[in-house]
Amino acid sequence: MKKKVCSNCGASKPLTDFYKESRVKDGRARRCKQCHGEATKKYREKNPEIYRKASLKHWHAMDDSKKHERWIKRYGITSFEYKEMFKKQGGLCQICNKTCNSGRLLSVDHCHATGKVRGLLCKKCNTALGMLEDNISYFENAIMYLKNCEEWILPSKPL
Repeated sequence: MKKKVCSNCGASKPLTDFYKESRVKDGRARRCKQCHGEATKKYREKNPEIYRKASLKHWHAMDDSKKHERWIKRYGITSFEYKEMFKKQGGLCQICNKTCNSGRLLSVDHCHATGKVRGLLCKKCNTALGMLEDNISYFENAIMYLKNCEEWILPSKPL
């Protein structure tokens, strides 16, 4: 088994412990996977906004089949099942009945307690459910709050 020395930690490791890198003579990266991961983690912690933008760019550039692979792993549904749910909902969010205005695909909503998929939601509605912890009484309280606020909201006047 061929080995290589990591330029970062200095350990001699099998080639499989290094990512493939076409620009390097032996076809493998200079740092081992572990050192690369640690460096990536530090970069992500120091530059969260840059990393977030790069992640979103990568996600948007990814074709649907790759996104569907992630759903299969995360939620246990197939690409076909996602497309069937999407078709059944008419491409609309189950809560607000709108298309996802961010230009993204509808999110797969699931119960955090059971892991079961409930439906497809736009980003805003899915985030709202998460922020209120899927707690029905929080939603009921929010509804009552909004209804009661209608009575005492003053019309806005220029200052």
